[in-house]
Amino acid sequence: MHERVRAGLWHGGEHERLPDWSPARARAVQAFLGLSESRIALMQLEDLIGMDDPVNVPGTSDEHPNWQRKIVLDLEEIFARAEVRDVLTAVDRARNGLPVNGS
Repeated sequence: MHERVRAGLWHGGEHERLPDWSPARARAVQAFLGLSESRIALMQLEDLIGMDDPVNVPGTSDEHPNWQRKIVLDLEEIFARAEVRDVLTAVDRARNGLPVNGS
């Protein structure tokens, strides 16, 4: 069994190709970070809600509005999303030594 499936990081099948981006992949990445032994694990709100435009594009000054991106949702909207709650639950479980999937 592939490690990402065994660790409970990926809801998909063992041989299923990971998508470029999806809520499931974002969940797996964040849960993986939660499995670390680091005392602090940080997540960007942009990653939780799937904002994939880069906040900074190196080598640009006028071509891209660097460091000016705004969050497109307010906090109530962010935490009302089922996929956000799912990611946060997975990270919390990982941080507390519990299986990422399951009860």
